[in-house]
Amino acid sequence: MMIAALLLFFTAGLHAEALLRSLDLQMDYTGQYTDNLFLNSDKVTDFISRFNWYLSYGINQFRLSVEASADFYADAGDYNSFYLSPAVDFHHRFGRRNGLFISLGYIVQNYKDLYTDFNYSGPRLGAGVVLYTGKSAVVTGGYIFELRDHHNFQSFDFFNHNVYAKWNLFWRSQTNLRLESGFNYRIYPHIRQAFDFGADYHYYTNTGNHGTHGNQGDGNSHGNHGGGVGMNPGMTPDVFNRISIPGVYGKVRVSQSVGARWSFAAESEVRKNFSGLNFSDAESLIRNAYARVPLNDDFLWDGLKLEGEVKGVLFRNLSLRGTAAYFWKNYRDIYIMDNDGSIANPVTERNDDLLLCRLYVSLKLRRVFLKLDLAYRDNRSNDAYFHFSQWTVSGGVGYRF
Repeated sequence: MMIAALLLFFTAGLHAEALLRSLDLQMDYTGQYTDNLFLNSDKVTDFISRFNWYLSYGINQFRLSVEASADFYADAGDYNSFYLSPAVDFHHRFGRRNGLFISLGYIVQNYKDLYTDFNYSGPRLGAGVVLYTGKSAVVTGGYIFELRDHHNFQSFDFFNHNVYAKWNLFWRSQTNLRLESGFNYRIYPHIRQAFDFGADYHYYTNTGNHGTHGNQGDGNSHGNHGGGVGMNPGMTPDVFNRISIPGVYGKVRVSQSVGARWSFAAESEVRKNFSGLNFSDAESLIRNAYARVPLNDDFLWDGLKLEGEVKGVLFRNLSLRGTAAYFWKNYRDIYIMDNDGSIANPVTERNDDLLLCRLYVSLKLRRVFLKLDLAYRDNRSNDAYFHFSQWTVSGGVGYRF
């Protein structure tokens, strides 16, 4: 009896040890100061605390994971948010190195009070293959589908289909060339055609504080709204339009390693959309803070991006990464506005030139890691509201169990 109990205890211990080897748990905290919280000409400062948790478990060809984070704003507490994303990944090898991968996840993003129109949930599906076409060449092809369902403001809902292909070439000189191209198809299935904005609803104010938390503005569009929960104006009878935005893109990236510690890279990217957000249908989106988050989406601008990168390991556990990127962006069918919230005359599409510089420093001390992130953004726009600069400084500490 005792022998059987010892065997059972020993077997359970082996299973627990195997479980722990397959289990990955990570927790971290990041504090960030920014002098331009809403990325516009208002220059609202704030400090954001982010708590992040990540848990994954691998079993055979599957990996189950869940990521969660919570953001807390020191001043703009109405924008506090919570993020949750469970996922399952499957990887199958065929042949010696080739493989098939499938990923299925679900995302929940919830904001508090004034930002609740951006609350959404929905699935994200990815699938693809990795093929080694030679000793120094790898081809990757795949498809990504994403659905966002905005519970409080259906006009923000979208489907996104993305098909891509990548070709990586490696040489003994430690040089790597990557070519990538893709097709993206964004669909907004039911944009409400009209709203009753009312006399108190306007893009700008003359106080210099438009879009700030203290003025009850959304902080992301041309001005404030007349109170209430969320950013919605009054609704009109349900008349919906469907907008589709197909586009193509291509990237070229060259990287060079120098020894075992340093590498340098240069990348160029071109994007072209065949249609945009037709203003007569999407005006309501512009007036409801649509200009900040969705328009930073890579699939909604035309133009060119050039980027340089340097990565290095200074000491055994101390590494850094610096990037500098310049963007020429055209927002198709999005027109610059005047101070009264009307389309400026002459009618002109919004165009931005963006300089983005970042420096990442990380230090690993066994299971503890420290990180520092410095970023500078200089956005020159023909829309004065989006002509701004921004500094952010963030630092964090994490523990991997």
